[in-house]
Amino acid sequence: MNGASGSTGCYIPNDAIFTRNSSLPHEIVHAVTAEVGGSWWIEGVAEAFSNGFPSPTFAAGWSDFTRSRGYGLAHLVRWIVERYGGPAFMELYARTPLRADEATVDEAVREVLGVGFGELMNEYAVESAFVYPSHWLCYIPPGAPEPPWDGDYWEHEVTFDCDAPSTFSDSDFEHKRMTVRIPVTLPRTAPYRFLADHSDAELSLQPCLPEPIMDPMVDTSAWPHPFDSSISDGTSIEAGPYVLFVSLPQGAPTTVRLVGYPSIH
Repeated sequence: MNGASGSTGCYIPNDAIFTRNSSLPHEIVHAVTAEVGGSWWIEGVAEAFSNGFPSPTFAAGWSDFTRSRGYGLAHLVRWIVERYGGPAFMELYARTPLRADEATVDEAVREVLGVGFGELMNEYAVESAFVYPSHWLCYIPPGAPEPPWDGDYWEHEVTFDCDAPSTFSDSDFEHKRMTVRIPVTLPRTAPYRFLADHSDAELSLQPCLPEPIMDPMVDTSAWPHPFDSSISDGTSIEAGPYVLFVSLPQGAPTTVRLVGYPSIH
């Protein structure tokens, strides 16, 4: 929960999760792993499968991981799960105590994965993708339709209703918002504009990676791509699958019409 520590959520074992929407995936991972108990990997795995794209730490050493309380492990955890599988990682998780020292972590890695921690890091630096797909950012409610394109024109109407499972509560410490998520496949690479017929609507486009990206030049800090209501910034957006986030201030049920099209810039 938010407090003096600056945390944004917490999981009380066998009881409840208290969090805002953006921290929910992190706390859900804690809930899923709670049956196994605490582990040196506890924050790393929660960050690895939460709402962001964990940053690589290819040159990190032991002190980098311990200094970050495990958050720097997130990208390494994603690679271990992809490389060795989820069951192997959970066995490693269970065998590594919460306050393990370097020798204890090395022993657990050797027992489960068959290599030392230093060898694991070398393998990780060579083989790991730069960006792994985010499961949460591209989540849409089951059965949510994907509106088709009519040539270069896209149109959709959506109703915001806090009592409906298709509307997310997307509040933070400053704003209380409700959000809908709409699957969109861009037909070609071009600058795009997406607009809403509501003055308070905020729109942004989140890439949904079909596979990990090896290119270290990809800037995930620019995701999701926001759309200003007044003018396109001319940024070319790659063709492919996306989720369009549309947010409004919390309130009564509201229907909004949306349009999208390649921008001539």
